[in-house]
Amino acid sequence: MISGNTITGSDYGIRLKELRIYYSGGLIYYSTNNTITRNDIIGNGVGIALSKASNNFIYLNNFIDNEVDAVLSEGYMNIWHSPRKLTYIYNGNTYVNYLGNYWSKYQGEDSNEDGIGDEPYVIDENNEDDYPLIESSQNYST
Repeated sequence: MISGNTITGSDYGIRLKELRIYYSGGLIYYSTNNTITRNDIIGNGVGIALSKASNNFIYLNNFIDNEVDAVLSEGYMNIWHSPRKLTYIYNGNTYVNYLGNYWSKYQGEDSNEDGIGDEPYVIDENNEDDYPLIESSQNYST
């Protein structure tokens, strides 16, 4: 679990990568099944880098003014929203839905005003945030 951090001005905001452990089998462990939530990732070279990392839940984070929001290994998929639908309050109204991340580069619309963008935020060919937040995560009470 990586949660509740403010990460600014680094080459990499958050970086998960493979861990090689050499013994008789020469095993390699990958960064899988992590939860990354409620972090402010602001003004970094790369907001999040996931090297051979998959099946990580990444949600309710704020990716703001990073040069590149995410760098991912080809062919690895991660989940860019909450693992289950959450009850949340946005602009004084209560909703139930999955919650993704806030991306300052997101240009989508929110036609029903539930705080979730109508179109996914495409990260790469294997990863997209299907529930991008229209405002920073602090505007959503869960």
